[in-house]
Amino acid sequence: MDQETVKKIISIQEETVLDQSIIEGFAYDENAFDTYVEKTIDPYSQIIFTLTHKKIAEAKARLLWIKITAHLQLLEQQLGRKIGLNVATLDYLENIVVKNTTYKIIDEASLEAIVDFSTIDELTQLYNRDIFDVFIKKLFEESKRNKSVLSYAMFDIDDFKKVNDTYGHQIGDHVLKTIGDIIKKNIREMDMGVRYGGEELGIIFPNIDKNSAVSIAERIRKSIEAVFKNDQHVTISCGIADNNDQKDVVSLINAADEALYKAKEAGKNQVCSQ
Repeated sequence: MDQETVKKIISIQEETVLDQSIIEGFAYDENAFDTYVEKTIDPYSQIIFTLTHKKIAEAKARLLWIKITAHLQLLEQQLGRKIGLNVATLDYLENIVVKNTTYKIIDEASLEAIVDFSTIDELTQLYNRDIFDVFIKKLFEESKRNKSVLSYAMFDIDDFKKVNDTYGHQIGDHVLKTIGDIIKKNIREMDMGVRYGGEELGIIFPNIDKNSAVSIAERIRKSIEAVFKNDQHVTISCGIADNNDQKDVVSLINAADEALYKAKEAGKNQVCSQ
């Protein structure tokens, strides 16, 4: 896709349906896509509007685009041929999202509700592990391509088994939900709070270095300590790393995990960076 085509695309008004061939091009041409995203207001929302004729919030549209393009790549690898973005979109919505829910395809349900159902952990209201795995890989690739910084914070609730054993699982669920709320209140819209698994939570910070991420994580840690100081005395430990000197996304996650281990070894209820 040449630059003149991209420049023409950028002038499109908010609810104009893009040409399908343009969207197809974006799925295969990262440079053209990056230019479009950089210069356009709510680019992901426009793209999803073209594919589904439904308007959804930009952040949710971005998540859906990442999931659809990842599904496109998977299908083409399995079939050994190009299948097209429309086919991948329909297959993802019908066979990946809808098959395990009561939703029917877009005519009978809100697309935004479908996106929420497929990406949000019900208890913490943070993004789930499935979307995390796709999202952090995409963001890492973008950060390397654009020479921008990306940080990841991994949290673990200290002695959470003891909380469940002492107070019961309903209180344990309340603790998780409350911590999820605290995380959401302390991060930007572009950041991504996730439930990594069990009592492990995380935050992906685009365009924030690890020192700035430490400051945010420390604010979250103090908030959690204050909320539970008179009841369950819950605390949280955190490890943080950024993409400097990390060759791939696995290295980034491992570096944050090692920093979390340092925090635990140093006495818990603290934030360490790698």
